[in-house]
Amino acid sequence: IKQVLSGEWEIERRRDRGERISRQRKEDIRAWWFPEGLRRWHFFGDLVKELGEGMKGLAWVDNASESSSGGRGDRYNPHVNVLVSYGFITRGKFRRIKRALRAALQEPDLIVHYGYTREPARMVHALKYITRATFLDWMWAPDVAASIYNFHNAQVWGKWDGEPVWSLDNLEGDPELAVLPDPLAVESLESGICPRCGKPLDWAGPFPIKALAGMEKQDLGAGYCELEQVRAPPGMKAVMMLRAAGYHGPVIVEGEICGN
Repeated sequence: IKQVLSGEWEIERRRDRGERISRQRKEDIRAWWFPEGLRRWHFFGDLVKELGEGMKGLAWVDNASESSSGGRGDRYNPHVNVLVSYGFITRGKFRRIKRALRAALQEPDLIVHYGYTREPARMVHALKYITRATFLDWMWAPDVAASIYNFHNAQVWGKWDGEPVWSLDNLEGDPELAVLPDPLAVESLESGICPRCGKPLDWAGPFPIKALAGMEKQDLGAGYCELEQVRAPPGMKAVMMLRAAGYHGPVIVEGEICGN
């Protein structure tokens, strides 16, 4: 999907047909597509509800309820979301995009929806909605959970070094909209890289989500949170988090047993 929407797929197809592609021609092809974007999968959720309620602030080109099958929030229903910074896409260009995606993915019946907005608040809402976690319990689909372990879900492309088109000062209404998720941080985390220092991460293992209640944290999106950097005594934070989650057994920390 990234290859198609960034223009790289078209460039490769033209080369396969024997066409010589100059540097300028490559830039022209990429400019017709989308120079920057964010792609992220949702593995669960009611797609009709997402388009009709969660993303209702966007102007949709087609009627989602007529062509998409819905489902409960805990039913496996994979669908990919893409955000691009671009002007309004005409129906003719949208049809060409759908044809390219169907050909590249070899899915002739692929369903593609497109929505558009120019309002900063709705853009922020779309970003927060798309980067939220939908696979909330591995017991919903244990086989799927095992198959996507270490899967690089969030992916961005392009150079994000242009002048800002708008800022958070343009937002009106709900102040929570100003708390943006960080898609670049999510991509780093899913690649096993610390988004702050750039060093490889050594994951200690999952903690119960209830253990985060009442703790100071920043939501990075996609179910990732950054805790405050105050250091507790060795092992104490792990013990406190497990206690908050309802676990009262022994905890082994660096060869010692804590919290008997």
